[in-house]
Amino acid sequence: MFLSLQDPFFDDIGVKSLNYLDTLFQRDNQEKAKFYKEFVSPTMIPFVLPNVFSIAKLCNQAEFEKHIFVHLKSIMSLQEPVQILLIFMQNMELMLKLTSPNDVKIR
Repeated sequence: MFLSLQDPFFDDIGVKSLNYLDTLFQRDNQEKAKFYKEFVSPTMIPFVLPNVFSIAKLCNQAEFEKHIFVHLKSIMSLQEPVQILLIFMQNMELMLKLTSPNDVKIR
């Protein structure tokens, strides 16, 4: 049995993330840069952040720290929109698992 694009399987956030990243990989560098520029606009971050954490689940600690955590540091202090904080809290266990103790600070 074959799946059609209308199948609920393709509505899963993980599948959508992988599909988007697959198409992103095939684009030129300027188009790839647009993906990361969405981290500059706080209103766009809640839409991008779940995909970033879906990718992080597939990473080891070294990959996470080198490719993902460096970008997350700059948005961790944002208070608005509140969805950013919620997404970080929902993924706290994953972040603590993949972040070195030197980078984890309790205030």
